[in-house]
Amino acid sequence: MHIELEHVPFSRRASYFAVSRLTNRPQCDDGLYLRTVHGGAKTRELFSLNLTSARGREQFHELTVPGKLSLSSESGVVELCLDSADRVLVRGQGVSLELDALLTSAYDLIVPLGHGRWQYICYASDINLMITVRQGTLRVTDRWTGVKSEQLRLRLDPDPITNRSLLSLEEFTTSYQVERDVENFDQAVEVARLDFLESLSSAPQVQSPLAETRELAVYVNWASIVAPRGHIQRPVMFMSKNWMTNVWAWDHCFNAMASTGDLKLAMDQFLCIFDYQDEHGGIPDCFNDSFISRNFTKPAVHGWALQWMMDRTEFDESFLSASYAALSKWTEWWFEFRDVSGGGFPAYYHGNDSGWDNGTAFARFVPVESPDQIAFLIIQLEVLSGLAGRLGQLAEADAWMARSTALLENFLREFWVDGRFVARSAVTHEVVHCDSLLMYVPLVLGARLPAEIFATLANGLTSNGFLTEFGLATESPSSAFYTPDGYWRGPIWAPSTLIIVDGLKRGGRADLAEEIARRFCLLASRSGMAENYDAVSGEGLRDRAYTWTASVFLILASEYVASPE
Repeated sequence: MHIELEHVPFSRRASYFAVSRLTNRPQCDDGLYLRTVHGGAKTRELFSLNLTSARGREQFHELTVPGKLSLSSESGVVELCLDSADRVLVRGQGVSLELDALLTSAYDLIVPLGHGRWQYICYASDINLMITVRQGTLRVTDRWTGVKSEQLRLRLDPDPITNRSLLSLEEFTTSYQVERDVENFDQAVEVARLDFLESLSSAPQVQSPLAETRELAVYVNWASIVAPRGHIQRPVMFMSKNWMTNVWAWDHCFNAMASTGDLKLAMDQFLCIFDYQDEHGGIPDCFNDSFISRNFTKPAVHGWALQWMMDRTEFDESFLSASYAALSKWTEWWFEFRDVSGGGFPAYYHGNDSGWDNGTAFARFVPVESPDQIAFLIIQLEVLSGLAGRLGQLAEADAWMARSTALLENFLREFWVDGRFVARSAVTHEVVHCDSLLMYVPLVLGARLPAEIFATLANGLTSNGFLTEFGLATESPSSAFYTPDGYWRGPIWAPSTLIIVDGLKRGGRADLAEEIARRFCLLASRSGMAENYDAVSGEGLRDRAYTWTASVFLILASEYVASPE
């Protein structure tokens, strides 16, 4: 497994630290940085990392394996490992490590405490670090202005006798950090490596030659998990430890789906957003350890995702009961608070609510009644019926199913217009004309759709140009709005791919589902776990270590791609 630090951060399960190679970033010179992924950080970069010797700064080679990052030069090597959620260990041999602080706030400073300890108050990142020399010497160059450190460089030199060094950088949230013992460095690396291997063994299995890509996908997910802290009540998978350091209210579903081999992790990923469900039943747009955002929300894919998971593993009654209560309130929220027209069709206030932020369905006006959301709610009502039945609430089961059936009938009557699904204004009912893949998401209904409608949609994926060499473009390349790096106006995305592939298979078009899955998996193998991809060139775009992309790859490669070319 090859990990490129300019795309995929070095981190591990639970940790809020990451190491990345940054280029063209504000306030940062190009280079390697130790970073924090806490939500409250105004500046994520803590220190730049460089190797130096008597000859000056040295070029070094980076090697990343789960549990350890090695920086090797002609003079020696410096290794880093993350032995807990809040500590970095640095071990050197034969060469010095320089750590230069960014000092972007008005109050960043370092305080010498004696006995080889310093407290770094990184006000810009909203954290305190206890820096302790375990072996070797730490030289601190600090230019104090009277209110802050204007220049701060730490240089870790090897012990002159052993030629070795060892340093710990430990985040703490109390008023003072009592010194903790440091376990053997190699043992800490081994603990992390074994933890990764456990995640690898529980992940969906994939046929060769995608096995190496599977390892990368599992690493991206494993390394993106953070421990409970602040608002975070359970271990959760961030979208990424690059800069999308949040959990969003539909990405967690795809991560839960890919985690069913680790039942506890899967349940935590599914339920995590409902930890913040409000008294009305709504869920936030996203959260991290420092904040919860409620300006927007996300589509009701949760019932569909839960059914997918229940089809593949057994959950205990407590999880099903909690899911039923949460989904019931979430479903009713849409009908009670988002039915703008009063016609029984909930609306999106903004493209962000759909997850397709700038999709062309929202180009002219909002609020919009969109066919994807109605399709998701049809499924969610049916899933609630099944859950109610399993929990012995038979009258509720019948009521949910009746509502699902009625919504499907009304949906087909109102939104299937002139041989295609349309979105419309929730106020005037003016129809939206667009070439967005969003209008094909009702394929998720599979065999629930009339055969003629299903066939028209499935054939339209190819006849209308959505299916490119690499997968499903989110805006047809023939559209006047198509943009290669246009977010939801062209690029290929993982969630839309999985949703449509799943619907195609359940509707009887396994051939097309498998072909789309094959193209996407080869794309991920070629271009990494990118946030999205150029639909024509296949280039990976934006963040290149995205967990829902990794999760969707694992699902598609495991269930749809038996022998890729």
